[in-house]
Amino acid sequence: MLNRKFRHYWTLTGILLCCYSLIGAQPNTSVEIPKQEKYQNRVLASEKTGNKKFTIPKRLYNNTVSHYNYYFNANSKLNDIIANAKLQHKENYRELLPFYNYSLNETSKGQIDSIIYKCTAGILLHDLRSDWVDQFYLLMGNAYLHRKDFDSATYVFNYINYAFANKEDGYDIPIGSNVSSKGGSFSVSTDEKRSFWKKISSPAPARNESFLMQARNFIEQEKLDEAESLLQILAADRFFPERLKTQWHEQYAYLLYKDKKYDSAAFHLTKALPNASNNQEMARWEYLAAQLYSMANKDSMAIVWFEKAIKLTTDPFLDVYARLNIAALSADGKKDAVSFHLSQLLQMAKREKYQAFRDLIYYAAAELAMSQKNYPMAGNYLNKSILFNEKNPEQKARSFFLLSEASYLQKNTLKPLRQWIV
Repeated sequence: MLNRKFRHYWTLTGILLCCYSLIGAQPNTSVEIPKQEKYQNRVLASEKTGNKKFTIPKRLYNNTVSHYNYYFNANSKLNDIIANAKLQHKENYRELLPFYNYSLNETSKGQIDSIIYKCTAGILLHDLRSDWVDQFYLLMGNAYLHRKDFDSATYVFNYINYAFANKEDGYDIPIGSNVSSKGGSFSVSTDEKRSFWKKISSPAPARNESFLMQARNFIEQEKLDEAESLLQILAADRFFPERLKTQWHEQYAYLLYKDKKYDSAAFHLTKALPNASNNQEMARWEYLAAQLYSMANKDSMAIVWFEKAIKLTTDPFLDVYARLNIAALSADGKKDAVSFHLSQLLQMAKREKYQAFRDLIYYAAAELAMSQKNYPMAGNYLNKSILFNEKNPEQKARSFFLLSEASYLQKNTLKPLRQWIV
């Protein structure tokens, strides 16, 4: 049973579609959809669109209220939901990282209905000639995507493509016709060349960005062929805006990641790095790019990107595992490379900010010693790892296991373990 707020949301959505059907209809056609009884005697602001001239003061008022009273709050809410999902996410640097550092399973638990409701109200309660209507639809589709309501997201993104496409004398321009060829080039994108006033007073058109969101929507559903087709069309479109090129690389990298084409996925991911929200997320993507190059047997490229991740990261776990990966990839355990990274790990263990991670650092040092068959040194580091481990039983179990292996290999089976047996 839907609660009152949710019923009210669907009522507003029905009126919204009704309003757009009436306003956006082509000449000599009519669409009649009866209102809900609750709104029979009420005329919404969106229904008044076109009754009066849309003067500059009226445009400024509608844009300001739409932006700061509705869009800003709804967008902030979605960002908060994603941020909370990131806090729930735990990385395992021993395995291939997921492409994004949050799960849609977590975002779908958030109060996304309130975002959709806010977007719907932002459209209905203001003149439809506002410059923020397409932004509301884009945010609504993004909210549906993060709620894992992929069908609804598809409908919204398709609607943006249809409703905000270029028109000719009020009619839609058929795709594939001569008039859809701009300057001799076939195009599906919206040309974003705008006047100076438009650039400073209104956001960029949302339609081009909706194509990218639709591509991700397809990828999340494992519809990789549909996503590939859409992204390839955009790549060949000379009117696709430069500002969205890094987002295009991000979605194409995600597609190739899902399709297990690791070499190409890594290349496009490195082109998408400016999309990272902060330096730590950029370092995480650099680490993932290195993993992908490693899986494609491009060890030299993998080492380059592991080193970049080390320079940028603030996460000691990422730092440690990046060094382990570099040592493993450096000429099959070349002594100089292993010695360098071993010394770096031991220096980290002495720094105050890494005190809480000494169990992991000494374990990593032991793995490097093991790669050089220096079993006594490995046992020494593993003893330190166990000593400094306070609240990580999983890591302690790994340390004991590796210690037993080191003991066996140096033919001194249980001697190093006796001090730990209770």
